[in-house]
Amino acid sequence: MFGAGPIGLVCAQVAKAMGASSVVTVEIEPERLAVAERLVNAVINPNAENVFAKAKELTDGEGFDLSLDAVGRAQTRRLAVEVLHPAGIALWVGLHDDETEVLGMNIVNEEKRVQGSYAYTEADFSAALGLVVGGKLDVSSWVQEFPLDDGVDVFWQLARGQARHLIKALLRPS
Repeated sequence: MFGAGPIGLVCAQVAKAMGASSVVTVEIEPERLAVAERLVNAVINPNAENVFAKAKELTDGEGFDLSLDAVGRAQTRRLAVEVLHPAGIALWVGLHDDETEVLGMNIVNEEKRVQGSYAYTEADFSAALGLVVGGKLDVSSWVQEFPLDDGVDVFWQLARGQARHLIKALLRPS
């Protein structure tokens, strides 16, 4: 998983709940890395280690079966393809950058697949809610609740980058 924001953390936990034997998260923010360390099998900090080399090390040189990019930056999308083993699947859900340059020969020669995912159905939402209620997903360690009246202030803190400690804000009516 590339990114330990709300989408990446939920996807990582869903992967584990659905039987993934090992889930690895790639993240640069220390606060998000700390949360991910409690929820997945391993974390990779690209500021401290080479993502491609660490992915190979963690998979005995094979590469990952599936990578999910919840960041959406060109660099993370590229890496999501590069860390796959032949015939692996890169799923892109992050929407940060519009254009991404990938190595076409790598995709063709190794028969890798790149797929996007944008939305969810009512059944998906219901299943996800069931995982939370059933205790299969931990959201309490990274979701913070605020009164609805604080919503504007919380939004501006997030927009200005002044709430790095905050992964997901939940606004509740007073």
